[in-house]
Amino acid sequence: MPFFGERLREERERLGLSQQQLADLCGVTMRSQRNYEKGERQPDASYLGAFSQSGGDVLYIITGKYSDTGGVTSKSSSEIDVPRLARITDMLEGLMQQTTRRWPARELAITAAEVYNILVPEQELDEAQVGKLLKLVVNR
Repeated sequence: MPFFGERLREERERLGLSQQQLADLCGVTMRSQRNYEKGERQPDASYLGAFSQSGGDVLYIITGKYSDTGGVTSKSSSEIDVPRLARITDMLEGLMQQTTRRWPARELAITAAEVYNILVPEQELDEAQVGKLLKLVVNR
């Protein structure tokens, strides 16, 4: 069974993120990310929370067992639909431009991931509904 750092790397790669991208999303330096993946250091709870918000399976990296997702416990069941997430991100950026509000990349990524997670059960992406949801998010 792989160790913590190896499982963290596997999850990062499953999400399609570079070490720098994950470090940015989780609010740590590239050096810290590298040390976590080497197993030289362990992340704190805020890192793990941000990792989870980004779609990472925290249970897997800690225990080696995948989270239960409706009785299915395989990696493929929790894969991110990248085009869908990209569309949500594009819509969010468009709304932000209309309101002249500027968000740091990390906040934008986390917000897009939160909206994505809310919409996971939906088969089709109803852009009108997503637009309403995003307006609420942008104005909070």
